[in-house]
Amino acid sequence: MCGNMSFSKDKDTSVNDLERILMFTEENKTVRKSVLETYKTLRDIAEDCYNRTYDFFHPHKEKGLTVYLNHAKNSPLKINGKSATYVDENYSIYDKEGKKFLKSLLGEDGAVEITPEGRINSYRRMFQSQPDEVAAERGIVKPGEEVSSSELGFKRKVFTRHMYAMAATGRDPQLYVITLSEETGDITVMHDYEIIFSTMADEIPERLAKLYLNPTGRLYHERTRTPSYLPKEFRQEFSTFNPCAHCTFF
Repeated sequence: MCGNMSFSKDKDTSVNDLERILMFTEENKTVRKSVLETYKTLRDIAEDCYNRTYDFFHPHKEKGLTVYLNHAKNSPLKINGKSATYVDENYSIYDKEGKKFLKSLLGEDGAVEITPEGRINSYRRMFQSQPDEVAAERGIVKPGEEVSSSELGFKRKVFTRHMYAMAATGRDPQLYVITLSEETGDITVMHDYEIIFSTMADEIPERLAKLYLNPTGRLYHERTRTPSYLPKEFRQEFSTFNPCAHCTFF
């Protein structure tokens, strides 16, 4: 079952899993490569930050990040650039300085724009895609109704960052949006109005898991909210940790 699928306890297979999915869902090799490299960079950022301080992703610290690639200029999706900051330096997701710069953007409002070739072009970009409106356009809810996290494929309640990210991919089917959650440190890859990959393994659609993920030799364990990079000694504690008990607005 997809809900019980997870990455190996002994070796992180998530990069290989995402690469396998992208091989069958994205024809453009350049885009595939940049999506994969962006995921790897966010995974490394999360792992590094989480290992340095146990409560790095406590909601009060607001250290999440949203990145998007491959926006089609002729799509209905509008991305506000008036409040954006454009990057003059030639930072690339493929080089050390680019990865370091992306890490420095943790907690920034809006999204980071990365070109299909991997250049970090701008940040503080705002998606003009109201989640309820897009859900109605897609037939998920009736006009005027609110769409829920679960109706969009999330296995936990998510908020503005994830809801607007998913809505953006509903307006532009070529777009990839990758989010790093400030609440759990999980990474989600969204494309064409669905989650195509997540470090929360039971969010991966069953059709993708069955067709493209090869479980041969992989160890399985029940996985819900425990990040794959969390040190072993913290896994049991984190699985029962409730951030709601530590904040007033969550």
